[in-house]
Amino acid sequence: MKKTVTKAVNNILFVDIVWLFLYAAVYWWGSDGVFSTITQSPRLDSSGHSIIGAGLMMQFAVLAASLPAASNYLTQAMTGLMLGDGTLVKKYVSGGTYFKFAQGMVHQEYLEHVFNLFKVDGLVKMRVPSVGKTVLNGVTHKWLQFSTISLSRWNELHALWYVNGVKTIPGNIEELLTPVRLAYWFMDDGGWTKTGIHLATNSFTPEDTLRLIKVLESVYGLKCTLHSRNRIYIWSRSCPDFINIVRPHMHSSMGYKLQPKS
Repeated sequence: MKKTVTKAVNNILFVDIVWLFLYAAVYWWGSDGVFSTITQSPRLDSSGHSIIGAGLMMQFAVLAASLPAASNYLTQAMTGLMLGDGTLVKKYVSGGTYFKFAQGMVHQEYLEHVFNLFKVDGLVKMRVPSVGKTVLNGVTHKWLQFSTISLSRWNELHALWYVNGVKTIPGNIEELLTPVRLAYWFMDDGGWTKTGIHLATNSFTPEDTLRLIKVLESVYGLKCTLHSRNRIYIWSRSCPDFINIVRPHMHSSMGYKLQPKS
């Protein structure tokens, strides 16, 4: 039995393992649990050993399918967050991927909103976001952060967003840039200048930024140009249209971004 369990466990994520052993414990202790129900076989063979059989592999599939999935809204929000301050982390080649997000204390309400999006979908095991801090030139800076559970289904997302460990823009970004995604991108990395709106795309290459500009122009009809420090600049004449697109999806704590600088 232990050899069978070990062989199967090698191919699933740590989060799956936790559930597996919880169920295995129920079976081992003689309860009429899920394994007995699925296999419909005696729990002991002629030698007195526990029997799992093919039902165990069926249960693995059930457990994998029962792992939490992101809602459509959260999936859209994640794209916007990835265009901004979000990070996908894949530590091991054979492991899963988790999402990581952080914001300064001044944006605590916004971070808690994002945290709760993942929490509601069962993708975060933390009770509350954690506090990080660093000291720079004698000044202590604090921020809030959280990480999700690790999921193998997010490995495809990681492959879309990272090339050789460097964050990049997915090839299908034109299909991804919905109003919800635009809003979370703006809440993360957008802000007004005296004459227009900047979207901070500093972490991407100029080529990636130009691709984003092309999508904003072709899909939404927004007049944009590439500004200094590799930022996207939305012209003043297009700002009202942009604000109308993102307004319905803005969190209340980020409402101040809807108004131009006075």
